[in-house]
Amino acid sequence: TPMPSQLSPVPGRSHFTEARIKFDHSTELKAGETKSLDVNIETREDGPGLVTYRVVGAAKEYSEEELPIPQGLEVSIMPDRFAANPQNIYESKITIKASPGLAPGEYWLIFKAEFENVFQVKGWIKVTVVR
Repeated sequence: TPMPSQLSPVPGRSHFTEARIKFDHSTELKAGETKSLDVNIETREDGPGLVTYRVVGAAKEYSEEELPIPQGLEVSIMPDRFAANPQNIYESKITIKASPGLAPGEYWLIFKAEFENVFQVKGWIKVTVVR
């Protein structure tokens, strides 16, 4: 059985009270199709503050260099900017549209989220285009 001191990694602050964000890290679609990914931010005790989302292209997973969205993909996120208050859950959708002529393969995106005075995070999204 773990000792109580091992349950909370930050002394004096429980990670159960901190805001958290969840989003899908991959999707698969065919050329010409559109898919949506869910993004949820649970503010818990953090906030109020402005939340801003951005999606940019990446050469590969974990690449820090921001590139334009790959040609043949249209990516949007709605809402991408909003005020967030404590004890709320906010939902957004990332919409990815593959043009009809897009070649099959893996395409990478970087999802960037900022919650004013709380956190800045980023994660990679793999978009797999299949025949």
